[in-house]
This record gives sequence, C-alpha cells and structure tokens, in this order.
Amino acid sequence: MKKRTIAILLTALLLLSLAACGGSGDGAKDGTKEPSTQGGQDQGDKENASNPGDTDEPEVPKEPDTPDEPDTPEEPNTSDEPQEPEEPPIPEEPPEFQPNEDLTAVTGFIYDNHTYILIENTGDKPILDYVVAYMTFDKNGFSTTTDSDGYERGRDEAANLMPGDKALPSWYGGNGSYVAATVTYVKYADGTEWEAQYLDVWAAETKSGFNKDDYAAALSSLKEVGDQALTCEYASLSNVTLVHGNQFSTDLDLHFTVENTGDQGIAKIILFIMEFDENGFPVSVSPYDTYCLNGHSTGGSINLASGRTGTYTDDLFADGSTTNLKSVIYSLTFQDGSEWINPYIYEYIIANNSAY
Repeated sequence: MKKRTIAILLTALLLLSLAACGGSGDGAKDGTKEPSTQGGQDQGDKENASNPGDTDEPEVPKEPDTPDEPDTPEEPNTSDEPQEPEEPPIPEEPPEFQPNEDLTAVTGFIYDNHTYILIENTGDKPILDYVVAYMTFDKNGFSTTTDSDGYERGRDEAANLMPGDKALPSWYGGNGSYVAATVTYVKYADGTEWEAQYLDVWAAETKSGFNKDDYAAALSSLKEVGDQALTCEYASLSNVTLVHGNQFSTDLDLHFTVENTGDQGIAKIILFIMEFDENGFPVSVSPYDTYCLNGHSTGGSINLASGRTGTYTDDLFADGSTTNLKSVIYSLTFQDGSEWINPYIYEYIIANNSAY
C-alpha cells in the first residue's frame, strides 16, 4: 500500500515538472515577457542586493532644522559726525497784539473829567481819521475803566495829521490818575486802512501789567523831550514878568519881550503860560484853562520885522496869587501866511504843569 502511494506522488510531481517546463518554452517562442510576479520581484530584489552599484543613489538624509537666528542689534554709530536730534514740534504761538507803526499814542492824562492822549504821526503818509483805545487807573495803579470790553474808545474823524504832526485830543469821561492808550484804527489819505487785531490781548496785558512807577519814569523821559520846546530858531522869548498895573483890580498884567531871529517878518505870536503860587503849586486860571488847571494862551499881532525886538503887554492876565510862571512860544505866523507850531509844545505842557 505504501509503495503504491509513493508511486502516485512521484507521478504527480513529474507531471507538475513537465507542465512548468512547457510554460517556459512558450514564452520564449513569443518573444514577450509575462508581467513580473511576486517571484520576479524577489529575483529583482536579489539582483539589486548583489549589484548595489547598479541601483539609484541612496537619499541623503535631511539635516535637522536649525532654529531662527535672533535679530542682530544695530551697531551704534561710531562715526565722528554728531547726530542731529529730532526737532520737537513747534508749539502754536499765542495771539499777540501788534501796534500801528505809523501812529503812536505817546502818553495820556486826565484833567477836568476829560481823558487827553498825545498822538504823533511817525509815518510818512498823511492820516485823516483814527481811533484809540484807552484805560484809566487810580492812584494805586488799579483799573477804573468800567466798560464791558475793559477799555474805552475815542475817535478823531478829522485829524488830518501830516507826517511828523502831533495832536492832543480829549474825550469826555475820565476817572483816575493815570492813562494807558493804544491806536486801534487808522485811515490814511490814500484811502488805505489799518485795524488792530487781538485788542483783548492788549487790554488784558495792560490791566495786569500797569505800574505807576513805570508811568512816572515815562513822564520823566517826556520832560527831556519837552524841554526842547524852549528853543525856537525863528524867535526868542524873554523878560516874562507880572506887573500890578491896575489899582482897581488884584489881577496882574503880563509883560514879555520877543526878538525876531529869523529871516521873515512875524505877523502873530501865541504864547502858552502856566501859573504857580509862591509855594510852586498850580493856580487855577478857569475858565481859560487849556489842557491843565493852570495853563492858558496869550498873544496876538506883533508885526515884528526880521532882526527886530519888541515888548508887549496883556493886561489883567494873571490871578493876584500868581508869583511864578512857565512860558513858551506856542506858535508863530509869518508875513507870508506860513505857520510854525512848536513841535514839542504838548510834551512841555504835560511834563511841566504840575509843579514849578
């Protein structure tokens, strides 16, 4: 039994071997190649393993990722040239009051409930009309102005000031001892106009910054200017005296001498006289007072030829209590009709009326 079984197995193996050989011969005859099977894949793997030089180059392993390098700080500037600092932003400038350059409010004072302001045309154009703003202060330097704007206004619509001219206008109302003023509007003869900006700034600064000592110092400087009024190139004034010549009156007569030192005949002269008592205090000359308590004018026609001298009298001119005088030539009118007005007369009056 065993022998038979073995014989059958051998026969089966023989048949399988023959079948395998026959399949290989058919493939060779056709010249084609059957697709690779798992066994063919194993054969290729063996060839690759036995011939490593014939295979693709092995992959190069990737280098590990490196962390990002930190930012390199900027190197400090080692050059010799200094670095310009950044300019700070320019702050916005506060509003600023700018006065007129052609018309000046020189100074001011209060007399007989009127506010007087000395005005001068310092420009090169005639001025027809102007407006001023002014503030008044008491003897302690505190404002006495009650207007809601903080200042009063005054206008001279027919000023007609030529270059170099001065004027001493007044406006009703004045309470105090000192005045501060500025020009706020100007109309020129050529039709152009100027108007001040930020007048409220001027008012605030003037009110907070007023100092009576500064006012007194300015008045002292004004006296130096006013003293020039005593010099006139066309005439000289002398021998100004008071004489009691009327037995029926206590008033005194005024005598004075004028010399014509110019080239033209003088038709008319006007003097300005200020009166003081024996203690040097002002004497009232009301109702003739002009600009101040003790000041008034005198004079008239003299018809004085060039080089000649004349003596003149004004009867009952001064109060009997007057013992001292300050006198100056106010104006001259020449024979040809031209006129000379003392350019320093107002400074002289302002600076000299309070005491002898």
